Amino acid sequence: MVESIKLVYVCDNNYAICTGVSIFSLKVNRNPDYVYDIYVICQDVSGYNIKLLKELSEEGFHIRVHDVGRDERVSQFERQKDVLHVSTTALYKFYLPELLPSLDKVLYVDGDTLIRGDLVDLYETSLDLNYAAVCRDIG
Repeated sequence: MVESIKLVYVCDNNYAICTGVSIFSLKVNRNPDYVYDIYVICQDVSGYNIKLLKELSEEGFHIRVHDVGRDERVSQFERQKDVLHVSTTALYKFYLPELLPSLDKVLYVDGDTLIRGDLVDLYETSLDLNYAAVCRDIG
């Protein structure tokens, strides 16, 4: 059994509210027997929206917001905005091992995901020797 379920979201101010809705849907549908540690990696999120995200915390359900500011690794993509179909902030998901080096395992969730059930089974899925697993985006 895992000690806690660690989830990561990435957002900017444009996605802060829908990220909050996703986190709320996780909170409502979670198994209360587990501790959930939610990390929100953000860039350019207003103080008001950060406050709203943090207010979702409660015992056994912890929200940690990390404003990473501008980063060389993703700022190089800003010159290619006409090619990218995502914000440069969304690219931070590829740097999670460097941004959260103390975590051995996380479940990354897109901010526009509505969670309709508990994620413990998904989190406990063995990756064997694989570095990551993904699911296909429909639509």
